[in-house]
Amino acid sequence: QELCPVSADAQKRYEDIELILRFFAFLNNYTNFDHRVDLFLNEFMKEHQHSFNENNFEMEFDRMLKFVKYNFKYGFRKTEHSKSVPRTRFEALSVGVALALRENSQLTPIVPTDWADISNTEVGSRFKYHTTTHSSNTKIRVRERIEYVRNMLLKGKEAETV
Repeated sequence: QELCPVSADAQKRYEDIELILRFFAFLNNYTNFDHRVDLFLNEFMKEHQHSFNENNFEMEFDRMLKFVKYNFKYGFRKTEHSKSVPRTRFEALSVGVALALRENSQLTPIVPTDWADISNTEVGSRFKYHTTTHSSNTKIRVRERIEYVRNMLLKGKEAETV
């Protein structure tokens, strides 16, 4: 709730649980995402209902949250006072961070993470493009936003040209 606020109404619709499910589904299979998020999430749940390793999943989720807490000024939020977090933003940051941590468990961002601050037009415009433009649930858009975050953490500014 501290890093990714979810309103009481959204909690009644299980938005918080859906965000966690989205994290694991995209983290482990984003390259196979097609277009329908509901089908993608359902398929992930079906595939893992008997092979769910709670300790591994929890460890990876906690490691990602700690990284976000200490490296992103507002956590997953757009601004300090944001009351909610768009799904696309959560997906991009959470999955991108976790993928980067899989490559380098001792990761320290190459450049400051101010590129995630979309209110800063100087540095946040590219991330804003990846997380706020239309067709956000196409295969290419999902891949681009996740890999943008991963690459910015691992490669820094040179990732913006990729």
